[in-house]
Amino acid sequence: MTHALGLAHALALSLAVSACGGLLDDGDEKDEPADGPSEPAPVCEPGERRCNGAVIQECADSSDEASWIDVVTCASEAACTPERCRISPEPCKPDTYRCNGANREQCQQNRTWSRIELCTDAAACHPDGCVTGGAP
Repeated sequence: MTHALGLAHALALSLAVSACGGLLDDGDEKDEPADGPSEPAPVCEPGERRCNGAVIQECADSSDEASWIDVVTCASEAACTPERCRISPEPCKPDTYRCNGANREQCQQNRTWSRIELCTDAAACHPDGCVTGGAP
């Protein structure tokens, strides 16, 4: 009998909760003020700029709604800044060497330069190696 009484209480509680329906906040719906829904937040502020991948976009105020428009596509996502595209250095030939200030650099297989040695100063840097008191 205790088991049947427990089930009866559970059923009564379940019915009471479902009867309340909209009085309980289940978190699925946003609360709206009593005077109606508020204006949606703007997508962006006119004049604001951003990168969307490799594309620089600017917020334009068209008619009654601000939205993002494409301005220019940069060479890569890494080259994109909201202000402008960065100019990428020319690709290099793999396994070649150069000096960039005091940095001795080698061209990697992905055709970008990587520092392999730091010389004492720019005058000591030579593509074949750092100079220390004589020829490399």
